[in-house]
Amino acid sequence: MRTTSRTARALVTAALTLPVVGLVTACGQPAGPGDNDGRSGPDVSTTAATSPTATGAGGATTPGAQPTPVVVPPVTQGDVTLSATMGVGFAQYPDDPGIRRTPGLVVEYTVRNSGTESLVVHDRVPGDLGSSTLPDQIDPEHAWVYMAGDVLRVSKQGFEPTVAFFAAPVTGARQIPAGGMLAGRAVVNVPVELDVPSEEFDAPRSPIETSGAGRVWQFCLHVEPRSAEAHPSTADPDVLVAPVSAPEPGELLCTAPTPLVLP
Repeated sequence: MRTTSRTARALVTAALTLPVVGLVTACGQPAGPGDNDGRSGPDVSTTAATSPTATGAGGATTPGAQPTPVVVPPVTQGDVTLSATMGVGFAQYPDDPGIRRTPGLVVEYTVRNSGTESLVVHDRVPGDLGSSTLPDQIDPEHAWVYMAGDVLRVSKQGFEPTVAFFAAPVTGARQIPAGGMLAGRAVVNVPVELDVPSEEFDAPRSPIETSGAGRVWQFCLHVEPRSAEAHPSTADPDVLVAPVSAPEPGELLCTAPTPLVLP
């Protein structure tokens, strides 16, 4: 079922549907998802940051003396520029002062579109793929987590279906207009666990490895031209309902691997 042409994929969708701050590298979709780990460039630099806090029951906060986040310089692929800060922090979703939070891996990113056409950023990732509709509530900090070789990858992207769905599956995205910018976050709970779609999608499923010296991680973001099928969600007009597909070459932007420091 895997296609390599957007035109061919659009034909399949039509037939089935009823209704990215250190040196970074742009990663195109490899032959096997996650095979390009972007190992290039000098050591990343750090910047001062305030220690995060954890919100406890009843709105109380607990100081968290966590490692300084790593700030990596932007990477540009075509008209798209991804910048990111990676480190230890706390989730902000849901916005409930009664939730006691524990530290995890956090990415804060911005993506800019310097081109003349609108693009879509696949950064509203539902908890799973396969449905032809989006849930009313999507965690804006959710990202897929898998191993790309020996790199722990945190990624907001689509994956290619391995079966023929009766109704084409969708994912959540946001539009970034020409000259525009979007900001977002990705949060991974610790201990880190594999988080990919079901077997109905072609996704890496190697066991997660976070122990041992020399472990690294990276953040990736799927950005592509807006498809004709993408349309605003009824629950949130700022979120687009977009067809699910794997990134084509040049559409998955990835930071260079950064030393992994766990809370």
